Amino acid sequence: MKFTFNLKIYLILLLVVTKGLSQDQFIDLYKANLNFTSQLTLTVTAGDYTQDLSGKTTVNETFQYVQIGSGEFYTYDRVQVKVSNTEKKVAYYPIEFMQEIQSFKFDKEFLEAFYYLKNPDVIESGYQFELIPLDNYRSLLGQTTIRTDKDFKINQITYTFPTPNPYGVSKMIYNFTNRVEKTDLTKDPTLYFKKTTNEFILLKKYSSYELINLPNEE
Repeated sequence: MKFTFNLKIYLILLLVVTKGLSQDQFIDLYKANLNFTSQLTLTVTAGDYTQDLSGKTTVNETFQYVQIGSGEFYTYDRVQVKVSNTEKKVAYYPIEFMQEIQSFKFDKEFLEAFYYLKNPDVIESGYQFELIPLDNYRSLLGQTTIRTDKDFKINQITYTFPTPNPYGVSKMIYNFTNRVEKTDLTKDPTLYFKKTTNEFILLKKYSSYELINLPNEE
């Protein structure tokens, strides 16, 4: 299956937590990004080429939705679903433990297995977190910088790949604006997809799309 370039590159939505923060601060950081809807701008760098792409995201305890251009991504119940509306194709694959990495939510115990978790720096807008992979994972996971406001609400994520990914992308910057502290429930994936033991069924606006079952991409 060939997705357009603009759809392929949005595969990693990362999160960060901090080591050394008090438990109350960590709880604040977690809760601040548990339920929200925001406009999203993604700046992609591939060699000397840079492109800005616009969309939106909405998040809650059970799912995450991201729309960039004509592409849509649903992450829920250990599955990621990629929709190309221009090609009228839906691809899905299991993501297992990577769901924690591919989200804007926080799981300190999980991330401590993969990253050095540092105290945040205080910046004018709030806080800046640096997420650095442990030595064993530096060839797989890039460095991430997260900026939040003074209430720990994310306003920017910068992800730098350890080496350019298969599409030549070396850096992605996510900027969050016009944030609302509630989830857009019209993007709930259970409205559009039915997952059973043996089937993945497309519903409503995607019912006429071509379904492609991709292998586990972990």
